[in-house]
Amino acid sequence: GRFELRELLGGRYTVMASKTGFVSITYGQRRPGERGTPVEVAPGQVIEKLTIALPRGGVITGRIVDEAGEPLAEAQVQALRSQFVPGGRRMMPASRGDTTDDQGSFRIYGLMPGEYVVSATVRNTNMMLMANGRPAAESDQGYAPSYFPGTPSMSDAQRVTVGVGQEVSGITFGMTPTRVSRVSGRVIGGKPGEFDGFVMVMPDGGPNQVMGMGPGGGMVQPDGTFELPAVPPGRY
Repeated sequence: GRFELRELLGGRYTVMASKTGFVSITYGQRRPGERGTPVEVAPGQVIEKLTIALPRGGVITGRIVDEAGEPLAEAQVQALRSQFVPGGRRMMPASRGDTTDDQGSFRIYGLMPGEYVVSATVRNTNMMLMANGRPAAESDQGYAPSYFPGTPSMSDAQRVTVGVGQEVSGITFGMTPTRVSRVSGRVIGGKPGEFDGFVMVMPDGGPNQVMGMGPGGGMVQPDGTFELPAVPPGRY
């Protein structure tokens, strides 16, 4: 657990430690959320025996199921937390999240203590064949984002409180199929045959907007056209 930082210029420093599965802590903090203690270093000075105690991160575990209560594999699950960003407060993923296994189970770890909204999304292009036999990419059905305890509206989501190092289990909820749409168009401004890019669709505006999360995207074709299949209802 020892560390050594060499060849520092004289000045005022913040010393922070982090490790996967633990909460990052700054020297001088007794618990997450407090202010740390800066370290003043004079030219040529040696400062010894700084100790930083890393608390284990909180954990949220559970399962995602479909409309029949069967396990839903390969769903992307995130713990979302309200944070200040340029433009106001937004819901942000608080960790790297997890992907459900073949039992629909997920485990999100390394969480700071606080309140979270647990969300689940599915790449609708990966859904199984529908009853009419059409491939998912051509289907008019898919899954819209869902939030614990099983609502399509984030404003109706139930908050999950996680303490320092606490494991919260039993966060199980379902996703319900919905009609999805196809968005297509054309990127202009370049020469035909020279387009090379990617078009993404992202939720638009409001305090419940989840930064960095959307239903997906599609490649721009050489003639500038693009097509985004299986977009759930919403404003983008």
